[in-house]
Amino acid sequence: MYPHETATCLYGLLDEDDDGTWTLEFSSAGHPPPRLITHDGDTRYLTGGRGLLLGVDSDSPRPHATEPLPARSTVLLYTDGLMERRGEGLDAGMTRLRQHAATLGQGQAAQDGPGGLLAVPRKPQTPSAVRRWPA
Repeated sequence: MYPHETATCLYGLLDEDDDGTWTLEFSSAGHPPPRLITHDGDTRYLTGGRGLLLGVDSDSPRPHATEPLPARSTVLLYTDGLMERRGEGLDAGMTRLRQHAATLGQGQAAQDGPGGLLAVPRKPQTPSAVRRWPA
């Protein structure tokens, strides 16, 4: 990065254990938190591993977190532009994201594609693809 510049980043590593379970190890540098969506439609933000934006303090340690991923779950990664709308509070955007994410978990808005990649109908302010973990 150039001096006096900042950026957000979410870096994650997926790992499949010997028993077939999956975990996500991740670190966030000022990026919106990933959203975990279970197959039955429960959703929650993965709030661990949060740290400062890149370029703010290079000497600051980078926290990280590890989350188990339930079978048939989806992890949604998105930009802040997905939930921000002019003239609307951030809470409204976060609520909208939670509601859309819940329908993804129940398979109502997404269709399975090759390799577990889900194709999501393209509408303004919705993601174009997410990843679902097998049973």
